[in-house]
Amino acid sequence: MSADIAREVERLGGRAYFVGGFVRDELMGVNAGRVKDIDIEVHGLMPETLEKALGGLGEVTSMGASFGIFSLRHYHIDVAMPRKEHATGRGHRDFKVFVDPFIGPENAARRRDFTINAMMQDIITGRILDFFGGREDLAGKCLRHVNDDSFAEDPLRVFRGAQFAARFGFSLAPRTVRICAGMDVSQLSPERVFTETEKAFASGDPAAYFRVLRQTEQLSFWFPEILGSVRRDGGAERFSDFLRAASASAAEASDRVAFICAAVTFFLNDNPDGGCRDTAWLRRITNNSRLLKYAAGISGTAAAFAVEDSVDRKVLLLDGAVCPDDAALLAKIAGATDVDAALSIYKRFDAAPGVTGKDLIDAGVAPGPDFSEALALARRMQLSGRGRDEALAAAIDFLRKGDERI
Repeated sequence: MSADIAREVERLGGRAYFVGGFVRDELMGVNAGRVKDIDIEVHGLMPETLEKALGGLGEVTSMGASFGIFSLRHYHIDVAMPRKEHATGRGHRDFKVFVDPFIGPENAARRRDFTINAMMQDIITGRILDFFGGREDLAGKCLRHVNDDSFAEDPLRVFRGAQFAARFGFSLAPRTVRICAGMDVSQLSPERVFTETEKAFASGDPAAYFRVLRQTEQLSFWFPEILGSVRRDGGAERFSDFLRAASASAAEASDRVAFICAAVTFFLNDNPDGGCRDTAWLRRITNNSRLLKYAAGISGTAAAFAVEDSVDRKVLLLDGAVCPDDAALLAKIAGATDVDAALSIYKRFDAAPGVTGKDLIDAGVAPGPDFSEALALARRMQLSGRGRDEALAAAIDFLRKGDERI
């Protein structure tokens, strides 16, 4: 479809280019074998002409011709026109946008954030247009901003640079660091900060994300707890080492991003110099209740493992965990002992038939408000190695006589 768009644009007197991350990833060889969103920029046509041309190729959805952004339904393709942007405030969305189809490829590329994202590829000829040394910076693993003025207008680029560093193992150019350090990130929305943080956690080295934010002096507003922890002697090294270990094991977790969030939560609560309590750092950037519950639960179970000596008690801790496997994984990273033994026991007894409400009713006990407590008692007994019959008898005894709980 990309070639069809380019040919139709050429027929009408325009030119179509692959732009941005698609070109970067093609040159890095990370697009092979996977579906990826494709960004195309069209030069030399008016928005109405482009929209009509795209309509002949498929069902068009758009943000409106005035924005010059279109997409074809059922295809992973976004088609945009070259734009000029002017900051009208300090927020990420505080921009006035002007479509300029005739600005030219170099000026269009000048408005992009980093040189590695400013390259363009002619769809018809395959020629790479690299006006700002993007290929050289790719080879040198350097994140270098394109233009001083336009880069500084969008404070979200501080976090984009940090997540690119985490994903690709790149370093920021010294001048880019200085410009980032002077940008006001306080007006960004929590959602946008979380989106960049999520990308950094999804792959690569999450510790590098926070390392770059500290390097650019941008930890204090959104992540003050992390800044407090890494400022102490050896704190930065311990934080990086811990996140690196968590990242190396995260493929075994049920959700990589959530697991890294739990690891950060554990570290901050275990090293509370930054004043962290529970998931305070995470609640600042997201209100995702499922993620917050997971991070608090997994980190809390891992912390309890670290101070609990009894294997039986660790088995019970796993039974109450949000995700026992992930809690055990984080506990091992944190250096807890007997984790594998406790997990093995837990899984063995968890797979065994447990006492049910039907068992209690069949034994002649009338359903009542204490049923849940009786069943919880039976489960604790079974997880502690007691037989099912013994656990059932204890539950019945609890309901009938109110005996002291085991």
